[in-house]
Amino acid sequence: MDNLMSVLRAIPDNDISILGLDEAEDKGLLKLGRGNIISKKEIESNPGDFPVYSSSAVGDGEVGRYGKYMFDDERITWSIDGGGKLFYRNGLKYSVTNVGGWLKVLTDRINTKYLYYVLYSQWTNKKFDYTNKAHPSVIRKEYYIPIIPIEYQTKVVAFFDSFIKVSAEYIETLAKEIEFRIKQKEYYMDQILSNNGDSSECFLEDICKIVDCPHTSPKWKTEGIPVIRNYNLVNGIIDTSNLSYVDEDEYKERVKRIIPKKGDILFSREAPIGNVGIVPDNFRCCQGQRVVLLRANEDIVLPEYLVLALQSGLVKRQIYKVNQIGVTVSNFNISDLKKLIITLPSKDKQKHIIGRLSEFTEIASQTIQSIENEVQMREKQMNYYYNMIFSFAKGR
Repeated sequence: MDNLMSVLRAIPDNDISILGLDEAEDKGLLKLGRGNIISKKEIESNPGDFPVYSSSAVGDGEVGRYGKYMFDDERITWSIDGGGKLFYRNGLKYSVTNVGGWLKVLTDRINTKYLYYVLYSQWTNKKFDYTNKAHPSVIRKEYYIPIIPIEYQTKVVAFFDSFIKVSAEYIETLAKEIEFRIKQKEYYMDQILSNNGDSSECFLEDICKIVDCPHTSPKWKTEGIPVIRNYNLVNGIIDTSNLSYVDEDEYKERVKRIIPKKGDILFSREAPIGNVGIVPDNFRCCQGQRVVLLRANEDIVLPEYLVLALQSGLVKRQIYKVNQIGVTVSNFNISDLKKLIITLPSKDKQKHIIGRLSEFTEIASQTIQSIENEVQMREKQMNYYYNMIFSFAKGR
């Protein structure tokens, strides 16, 4: 892998320029557009092999399979929900919904993946209102391309591909350590629960208040009050490294049923199903879609014990069994959640179990934090390298 600065320094001075996307489109070098309106009903009535991408889904944004497709070539696509995401697509047939957009390179002067990397730099550093972010007119006016000879664009792509691959491998190693700690904690928890003669079994609805989330998508903001989503619930804690936000008015709408407070447990009933996190002290937040709030009856069960019990193999096996029976694995119904069986020892035993598991919980938390720190460091490195391209182009 060539050093990025070495690659940039090798470019002749008269072969570097910066071009706005609007100028590039006017010159016929690329084309921007919006996705199509594709309803959930249409996807269900016209199933097929082709993925449909939208910002409303987890991960890469796939919301369903469809019998039609928009694209089968190399493009850049984007979405606006959940903080906004930018994707590089190549070599598959797919569609994009109207909450996203697309960009197609029309010239051999620009490497599409190079363009993706330089746009990603700007994307992560700009703060647009998400309601406008996907519109091509915003992208045209606010984004720029450092134009360098195509052979150097190829070297830049090779640098970032290699950097991302090495970073992903390292983070995967840390993730495996988390997985090991989780399984270790589950095993230990199951052993403790099975060896308590004074324990009883009860339904979850008998020991806590269960409040479902609002069934509407929030009006996202770039800052404000956190909305806890399924991917923010990690191993019994709330991961704050990738939060989404709403303003005060939206917050008030979303907490009409219940205001989350210290000790409340948030449960994800959509993939990843069964993830939980306990609300810490002095943390103002509201529920995202498919996130259920559990408020323990502390006369019966301690919140710290309940969050551990919900992570046990006993509970996870029940969730798995329900999903195997169901027609879909996309979500976990409230009725099924209410009937989860929880092993409940006396409160004194609960305190004892909390103490015995604290070491494992602390180790898992430390490992999670190390991953968060590593991801943030790698992201900062990426931004440093992205910005290097712009600063170098401007300086030449």
